[in-house]
Amino acid sequence: MRNVSSLGTPAQGNSPSLWARLTYTMCDLLFPAFCDWCDTPLPRNARNFCPDCWQLLIPISPIDRCPHCFCESDGLCRRCAHAPLLPMPRAAIFEKAQMVRHLRNQRELAALAPYCAYQWCQLPWPLPSHIAALPPESGGEKVESLAKAVATLLERPYIRPLRIHHRSFFRRTLRGVKHECSNLLLIDIGSRPKWQHHAALQLLHAGVQEVYLLVVSDEFLG
Repeated sequence: MRNVSSLGTPAQGNSPSLWARLTYTMCDLLFPAFCDWCDTPLPRNARNFCPDCWQLLIPISPIDRCPHCFCESDGLCRRCAHAPLLPMPRAAIFEKAQMVRHLRNQRELAALAPYCAYQWCQLPWPLPSHIAALPPESGGEKVESLAKAVATLLERPYIRPLRIHHRSFFRRTLRGVKHECSNLLLIDIGSRPKWQHHAALQLLHAGVQEVYLLVVSDEFLG
């Protein structure tokens, strides 16, 4: 059996990654990680939930949904046909998902980026020219990490965080890209429709041609 002391230290020329692996292994043995939802031990390299619990997060199917507001409807719903609630198409990924709420509380929203990309692939939306985050109305939670992760997956440019209350800030933020920003994919956690409507108007007035809203967990679907 090889003596661990003979491995040396990083100062003696050995790779630091070896010691990092040893440290992580000891931490896994002393402080094993458990699923946040069912408390079963997590496999190596798993985060937050075990594989079985991750499968409980099933995105909403866009079939039999209004293509504008995403409520349950066979085609365009009656409200959107006459007086749409929002000036932009909206779609949701989950509906009142407790596990999503847990990730929000743990500041682990970036883990949902693959679900955002998957849901976007199911929608008849164009490839976004840019991606941005819709700041929460309360200003507490951060959506930037999720929006950046989605932009990385879709290989699209990310626009820095927006300030909804200041129209002039919108114009300064979009000054260099508004002529190229043919359509903007806006990532939202689950704001009220009134806040989403306000944000859409601000963006359209600032020079964005089209806005598409993708909501992680929308509890206000009509």
